[in-house]
Amino acid sequence: MPSAAVPRPLVTRLRPLILGGTAAYWLLMLVLTHIPEIPKDYEPGVGDKWEHRIGYFLLAFGLSLSLSAWKGRLRFGRLALIFGVIAISGAFDETTQPFFGRECDWYDWLADLQGGAAGVLMGLAIDRAARTLRGDWFPGSHDD
Repeated sequence: MPSAAVPRPLVTRLRPLILGGTAAYWLLMLVLTHIPEIPKDYEPGVGDKWEHRIGYFLLAFGLSLSLSAWKGRLRFGRLALIFGVIAISGAFDETTQPFFGRECDWYDWLADLQGGAAGVLMGLAIDRAARTLRGDWFPGSHDD
């Protein structure tokens, strides 16, 4: 009698969606931040620095979820890697904008870092809570 197939853990099944969504968001951010000038009719009313904080919060959170899903529990080294990627990405974004008729503003980069730090911390909190409350969602071999 054949044995019943063991279902794969939820996170294993969602890996492509998590990583694909994060990659698509990152590409969208890159495109939107290099449009020469956004018409005033379409600018949200939250302020430039808050746009940066929110954008990089979401990117860091997505990268945190992606790394957690692919490599396991978020630890200091992985969090530092994510924050480093955020710092480099924000710096690249700011330094390349003048080629597209936009300003390079290092205060924007600082806002990127603030949002990135908050996103990494949120990713860590979600990772810890999910692994504590729903350990069955994660493959056992990736927890260490």
